[in-house]
Amino acid sequence: DTRRVDSHSRWDGEGMGTTVRGSGGAGAGVTGRAVASSGRWLAAAGYAGTLTRWDCDGWQPLRPLRAGERMNAVCFSRSGRLVAAAAKGRVVVWACDRDDPIAETTLPITGVYALAFSPDARRLAQTGADGKVRIWNLR
Repeated sequence: DTRRVDSHSRWDGEGMGTTVRGSGGAGAGVTGRAVASSGRWLAAAGYAGTLTRWDCDGWQPLRPLRAGERMNAVCFSRSGRLVAAAAKGRVVVWACDRDDPIAETTLPITGVYALAFSPDARRLAQTGADGKVRIWNLR
């Protein structure tokens, strides 16, 4: 019997935690989470192909972002202004305060394991099932 937990826990500096209930659209199978370094945003990616963002001040989910099926990796830029997510065969980048993608690319593989922005957010690194690291120029 497999059970799905549709919640996200947040912790304060004292080790006390509260739970944010509901996927907010991330759907079944949350596969990746990221918190912006500023602490302002939380993002969750899921198999349904939806990236859900929360504004951490009120813990209310913002409008879900779509990137395609089987989303499995998510990251924020150092400034917290950009968020990237990988779905089956593609990577999409959004400005955190907008709902429309600002960049996207298709990939020669479907299994992306990790994403990372360069410190200046001009490049995005991606690694996946083929064992290669790809660097994408964003500007």
